[in-house]
Amino acid sequence: ALTDGNNTEWEAYLEQRQEYIRLAVAQLPPDQKRVLGMAFFQGYSHQEIADALHEPLGTVKTRIRLGMQKLRALLQEEQGD
Repeated sequence: ALTDGNNTEWEAYLEQRQEYIRLAVAQLPPDQKRVLGMAFFQGYSHQEIADALHEPLGTVKTRIRLGMQKLRALLQEEQGD
C-alpha cells in the first residue's frame, strides 16, 4: 500500500500532467479541439462526429489524427523542460 506521502506526490504529479494536457489542448486549432473533445470526452464515434458537424468522415479522421500528433509533440516538448 502507498503511504500518504506517496499518494500526495502522485496526486501532485497527476495534477501537473492534467495542466500540461489542458495547455496543450488550448494550443490546438479550433476544428481539431472540437473533434477531439467530441471523440474523447463526449464518446462520439468518428461517423457521429462527421454527421453532427456535417463534415466528410475523412475530414474528421484527419483532424483527429493531426490533433493527436500535435498533442503528442506538445506533451513531449513539455516533458523535455
